[in-house]
Amino acid sequence: MKEINDQTDSEIVLTPTEIKFYPEKATSVLMVNNEEVNLELMKNQADKLRLTAKNEFHFTLIGNDTGEKILKLLEGQSETEKK
Repeated sequence: MKEINDQTDSEIVLTPTEIKFYPEKATSVLMVNNEEVNLELMKNQADKLRLTAKNEFHFTLIGNDTGEKILKLLEGQSETEKK
């Protein structure tokens, strides 16, 4: 993964720490070790892209819109089928 920075093209390596899944919203994020990320630089870039600021750095694997669609598709299914 390349660092998002207009002044450098240096490569950084991010260490995933865990995958969080939120079944009530059917969303999931990949958490990354915050010590490896320049959060201020990421905040500036996120602001430019109109992304929501977070206290940690993560990658959204399944976002709210997709989660809502998944939950809608699962309506009426048994718990076994949902799992």
